[in-house]
Amino acid sequence: MGKTAVNKRNVIIASVILFLCVIIFCATQFYDCSNLQTFHVAEADETNCAKWNIDKINCGNNYVIISGWAFVLKEAPERFNSSIVLKSTKTKNYIEIPTALVARADLNKVFSDGTDYTQSGFFSKVNKDEIDLTHSSYRVYIKYFNNNHHILIDTKRTLTNKLGDQ
Repeated sequence: MGKTAVNKRNVIIASVILFLCVIIFCATQFYDCSNLQTFHVAEADETNCAKWNIDKINCGNNYVIISGWAFVLKEAPERFNSSIVLKSTKTKNYIEIPTALVARADLNKVFSDGTDYTQSGFFSKVNKDEIDLTHSSYRVYIKYFNNNHHILIDTKRTLTNKLGDQ
């Protein structure tokens, strides 16, 4: 019976440690995806050789969600370094919103040149209060800094406080 008590104790300790690791991981992911930064346009090139699309801009009651994809033709992304950049129509300041990588196998079917574009999708989510959407609207850009490119893509889309898809 002593061995069973020790095994139960070890299982409980291992479970608690695993649970804490999961909580810490989730907290760091949340912090990383909600860490807004100021963006300086001088960091980007003027040339735009990227293919891209904004699939969705949705303004909910509390959050704004922007998703899509971007890549350079015949160049598989080696390292994911893309984000959404919002330019205030009022102050002309830029805000960079981190994105999460989204696997997009459908891109290989549309762009069938033998290059793997699966790692080209992105998803971003930001709290409306953090970007002061009630007092300003924003022009939406994609910052594409993958594979040593420094491209700022003007999507010609505007984010407003209007609820729903935009």
